[in-house]
Amino acid sequence: MVDKNTIEMLKELGTKPLPRYTSYPTAPEWMDSVNDGVLFSRLKSVKHQGKGLALYIHIPFCQQQCWYCGCNTIIKKRSQHADLYIEYLFKEIDTIISHTGPDMHVVQMHWGGGTPNFLNNEQLDLLIAKLDKSFDIDWSGEISIEVDPRTCSPDKLRYLRKLGFNRVSLGIQDFHDEVQKAINRIQSYELVEELVKTAREEGFVSVNFDLVYGLPFQTEENFTETLQKTISLKPDRLALYSFAYLPQLRPHMKLIKKENLPEPDEKLGLFLQGREAFLEEGYTEIAMDHFALKTDELSVAFDEGRLKRNFMGYTTQNVEDSLGLGASSISYVDHAYIQNAREVKDYYQALDNNHVPISKVKILDEDDLIRKWTIQELMCNLTVSKDEFKRLFHKDFNEYFKEEKEFLEPLINKGFLSDCSKNLHVEETGKLLIRYICSGFDAYLKKNARMFSSLV
Repeated sequence: MVDKNTIEMLKELGTKPLPRYTSYPTAPEWMDSVNDGVLFSRLKSVKHQGKGLALYIHIPFCQQQCWYCGCNTIIKKRSQHADLYIEYLFKEIDTIISHTGPDMHVVQMHWGGGTPNFLNNEQLDLLIAKLDKSFDIDWSGEISIEVDPRTCSPDKLRYLRKLGFNRVSLGIQDFHDEVQKAINRIQSYELVEELVKTAREEGFVSVNFDLVYGLPFQTEENFTETLQKTISLKPDRLALYSFAYLPQLRPHMKLIKKENLPEPDEKLGLFLQGREAFLEEGYTEIAMDHFALKTDELSVAFDEGRLKRNFMGYTTQNVEDSLGLGASSISYVDHAYIQNAREVKDYYQALDNNHVPISKVKILDEDDLIRKWTIQELMCNLTVSKDEFKRLFHKDFNEYFKEEKEFLEPLINKGFLSDCSKNLHVEETGKLLIRYICSGFDAYLKKNARMFSSLV
């Protein structure tokens, strides 16, 4: 059960916009730029150092618009619409390789979207072959893909496994009929069950489910149905995301009526209901909204204090640098965030001019790197070692963050945090406040109010 003080704090902060801290500094702080030299020079530096990369491939196509979705997507019915996009992915790869040389070592790869399984088998073959030829990919590492159960047959899943994917993430969101209709995403339990069975038979190392709370018509009663059906399929990992209703930024969300959404207290109740159900079934709470079976490698890494996180999610891979390919994808290379053009037409135009389609860049200074490391340690392992901080940055933690003491003190007094000579540690009662705790170390958030999703 959740501590009363924590619930009161969650209610107080529930509608407060806060970053999810998949990056620091967060995306609103990145600057417009078309300088692709920053990517080439930093990739060459990473390669020269012999460091491995994580590789992200963005496939933006979906067959149908889900009304809750905040991703960068293009709605098309036929896979042939992706032919041109794949041609430009090849151009992007060739442009990068022409500057860095081939065989950059890849230890982790993830395909997201959109819907990566929108691609037909021939397109998948071509793209996999191109990647395998252009990079030195460790196929025994984490090779993951997101799939839409509505458009991924068991045969397609078998084919993905044959190509080398060993982890799969299924977008579930909710199992209840009324909720599915309200978000324009109808998929049966039986469909998902068949895919999970196939994934187990084909030897996928991990099966992940994405669920969303705060959707229209969700109630404690019908969310119980979703939780029970989810638990019955025993996914290795679970993400329980808060629905961010942003019709001013995503016009299709206007198809969801605000009056059909749960009230803030009801939404918090849904999250706590899901959290309790997963903990009772033996899942480890990796972070505020991620769970993994105790036998899963993420749980083991969390217990041992060596969990990592990048734009592809939580990982056991000790890889800091990542290369994103495709429209809107994000790279983090040698202490710089680099984002591709969001719109496909801009992505194509840049490549036609023999440039990598960069639209935003943020080169981190020393303070950024210090705060990034601190926030990541809190988000991943709930503890900051002051000795490790001094070893890495040659600074005293307490002295460096003396101005943050005013923010941290009330959290320490209420038992959400403990602070001693060796570490700053998030207590059990403070786990659900982790985004708020991290916000206290965010130098940019103090200066600018930005549009972020609410805490719950």
